[in-house]
Order: sequence, then C-alpha cells, then structure tokens
Amino acid sequence: MAHSSWMDLHIQRWRSKPQLRYYYTREIFNRITKTVADDRTVVEVGCGPGFLRAHIRNLICVDVEKGPAVTCLADATRLPFADSSVDAYVGIDVLHHFNNPDGFFQSASASLKPSGKIVLVEPWAGPAGFLFYRFFHHEDCHRLKTPFGPAFDAGKSAMDGNAMIPRQCLIEKHKSLERYGLRVESKTFFGSISYMLTGGFQSWGAPLWLIRMTVALESLLPPMIMRIFAIRMIVILRKI
Repeated sequence: MAHSSWMDLHIQRWRSKPQLRYYYTREIFNRITKTVADDRTVVEVGCGPGFLRAHIRNLICVDVEKGPAVTCLADATRLPFADSSVDAYVGIDVLHHFNNPDGFFQSASASLKPSGKIVLVEPWAGPAGFLFYRFFHHEDCHRLKTPFGPAFDAGKSAMDGNAMIPRQCLIEKHKSLERYGLRVESKTFFGSISYMLTGGFQSWGAPLWLIRMTVALESLLPPMIMRIFAIRMIVILRKI
C-alpha cells in the first residue's frame, strides 16, 4: 500500500531509534492502554503509521491518508461509525492539526456509546511548553480567536499544526465541550526534558539510558510541578 513520504520517514525513524520507541511505549502507549483496557470498540483517529496498533488488539485505525495500519479511510469530521457504536476514540498528536476541531467533536460524540470516552495525547503549551513550541519547535504555537475552527489561515497546511489548539480547546475552554455532550474527566501533564531528549522524529536523539533516567526522575515530581514544566498532556473526555 503506497503512503506519503512523511509516513515513510516516521517509520524509518521509529525503527532506528530505540529511545523513541521506549518513550512512546512508556509514557504514551501505556497511559492509553490503561485507559481503554476494558473497551471493546476502540478507534484511533489520525493513526498515521499506526504504531499504537501493536499495543491494542482489534484497534480500528482511521486516517485521511493510506498507511500500513490504516483500516478505514475517513475524515475526522465525518467519522463513518453508527450512533452509539464506539467505546473509545484515541488521538495522538492529531487535535492540533485539525482545522475544524468542532467537526471532530461533533462526529465523535455522536458515534460514542453512552459514557464513552475520547483520549487525546497532545502538546501542552503551558509555561515551559509555550516557550518550547513557540521558539524551538517546527510547528506554530500562537493563540487563536477560533480554536474550535476554522483554526488555520487559507493556504496553511494542517501538517504544520498549532500547539496552542489543545490548550485552548481542552483546558481554557473546556466548558465549551459540553455543547458536544462531552466533559473533561481527567488531565495529566507529563514529559519535559525526557521528551525533548528523544529528538522526536528528528534524526538525532539522546542515548536510551539518559531517556530512561529522565523519565524516572520526572515521574517523581508532583503534578503541580509537572503542570509548569511538562510539554505533553493526556486528556480524557467523557460523553455525558
């Protein structure tokens, strides 16, 4: 199955960087699998290369582009699932690429079962995160008048993203989620130096032993400290 060059590059980097695989498994995939462990119908939106699929049996992988793990080609604002048929939606670094988060929340909420959930792992543009994403990251990080959409100017590629979208939609304007029949059940801030040291999907990265050590040290910090220094977050929305 043919897929885009960015996906090929991500797959190549994933295979060549054990420190990146360790970080994602330890800090992201494990958090997600614990959250959806009892759910039967789990859908990943914007799955891309589909690295999460190895950790969740029968995961339905949705994307707008073809990919090695994609089982359903669909737009996130027009999800092709029947009303009240999905236990949980999962998204890893997708919300801040959506030009129309409003459409996604509407479509996802309609197809969620009663008390179903949406689990989103996104950038956290908090005190430290804002500086990181604004000045040291390749994606945008600026405040929007319409974070629920349209989020991007004409001509801007959704692949560029805006790290401020999750903060505005999920944290600052979380009450607005009630119009979709959703509420924030929990939010956890994680990943600081440890995430930076992985280098993400860039060619460089610190050695695995250093990633392990910084992850362990960050796990000892109180939540209020991590809220200041973290640059990642996992937010769980519940259908009400």
